[in-house]
Amino acid sequence: MTTYIGIDPGQKGAIAFISGKRVAIFSMPYIGKGKGSEVDSRGLWVLIRQNVRGEVFVVLEKVYALGTSSAQSGLTIGTGFGEIRSVLKCMRISFIEVTPTDWKKEVLRGLPWKQIRKKTKRRKKGEKKVEPTKEEKKKINQEKTAEKNRSKQVAIQYCVRKYPKVDLKRTPRCDGPCDGKCEALCMAEFAKVKGR
Repeated sequence: MTTYIGIDPGQKGAIAFISGKRVAIFSMPYIGKGKGSEVDSRGLWVLIRQNVRGEVFVVLEKVYALGTSSAQSGLTIGTGFGEIRSVLKCMRISFIEVTPTDWKKEVLRGLPWKQIRKKTKRRKKGEKKVEPTKEEKKKINQEKTAEKNRSKQVAIQYCVRKYPKVDLKRTPRCDGPCDGKCEALCMAEFAKVKGR
């Protein structure tokens, strides 16, 4: 039997396993908390070993630093992503990297996960580019964040409906489902579709 794995890297990331009717989701193992934390490579290795039966098909979400992120933030994101890739390679597990848009198009098809953006005016030939003001930049970033949060909410609703008996909370004390766990589960669903 094939085990399908979806990995959402990052501080609030998770790893999801689907094997037949068995579904298991775990928060990404980290050493430390906050800014100084890093992926627990050994913990990830053990987690995968304990939950894999037979063949494996893994989908790993591609990560990239946004233009609004600091250099340190970009380095942290890239380091964690590299550690996850290294664990998979050391375990000789092949994987595919997908963008959030790729898996959302497939798994969340028909759901309103993507906002329709307003068309911007095109510059006429010879017209100089006008840089947005601080306030305009702030508004653009707020709109991007709102769109990202909207797509996370759609993933949560999808998982709550499809997997009502699966615990999607980050910790027992959390009020609601964790978007990282839901997105990892959606990527495992994507792996199921692509791995057939």
